[in-house]
Amino acid sequence: MKKENSNNRKEAVLKLAPNELSKPFRSDYGYHIVQLVSKKDNVFVTRHILLRTD
Repeated sequence: MKKENSNNRKEAVLKLAPNELSKPFRSDYGYHIVQLVSKKDNVFVTRHILLRTD
């Protein structure tokens, strides 16, 4: 999996449709999955799962 930074996570969320899940991606903190719950204008409501790998 490709390691991603904060800007890439933001870009991934912008591409999601409401209720859609992102593919898992890696950052310095571990593995992430993000769901876009809803969006209205410039307000995005998301859910986030982080699996840390120490």
